[in-house]
Amino acid sequence: MPMVRIYLVEDHAIVLDGLRTLLSDEPDFEIVGESRTATGVVDQLHLARPDVLLTDLLLGRTDALEMIDEVHETFPHMRIIVLSMHQSLSDVAQAFAFGASGYLPKDVSYAELVSAIRRVLDGKRVLGVSLTEAAVEAEIRRLKSGPREAYLRLTRREREVMKYAAAGHKNPEIARLLCISPRTVETHRDNAMRKLGLRNQSDLIHYAVNNGILRPD
Repeated sequence: MPMVRIYLVEDHAIVLDGLRTLLSDEPDFEIVGESRTATGVVDQLHLARPDVLLTDLLLGRTDALEMIDEVHETFPHMRIIVLSMHQSLSDVAQAFAFGASGYLPKDVSYAELVSAIRRVLDGKRVLGVSLTEAAVEAEIRRLKSGPREAYLRLTRREREVMKYAAAGHKNPEIARLLCISPRTVETHRDNAMRKLGLRNQSDLIHYAVNNGILRPD
């Protein structure tokens, strides 16, 4: 029986310990690595070479969506399953759009998790949350159409900075809200503006309102 190699990414130690213990009980499952942040995961995957990456969507201050995107581009045959307490249509659709093969809630049963791992390895997409395939597909298409496609390519931190900036917050205030330095805020803001083809604050506000990122007053 071929071994299924699994890499775990989870920022809560008790959840990480539980996943490692439970999945290691499967005779053909092998945990080949783990991380508590998205930072450096791609480098680790070059060494671990797992078949499946199991990750939370929120990993402290690091960006899981950016990691999923990079993993999918670097290792297109690797299967990625998101295990998250966040089950909004936007979160689920973005995860799939960035390259996930499965999306499960954190209250999923052990049997369902094992089944999901085996199903994604068979090339199936697993939607374990209470959303319809049709709704998820429609949201993915919406995200990938027109100006939303560029927004989808922003990192989570760039999107956070952009929302605050569009709402009129200055860099020092955004830095305090996100617990990062003003220089880092400036970098994220500049990157977001460049990726979206925006030139100034007026363009930013217009884009944010027109794309439902910021509600008009």
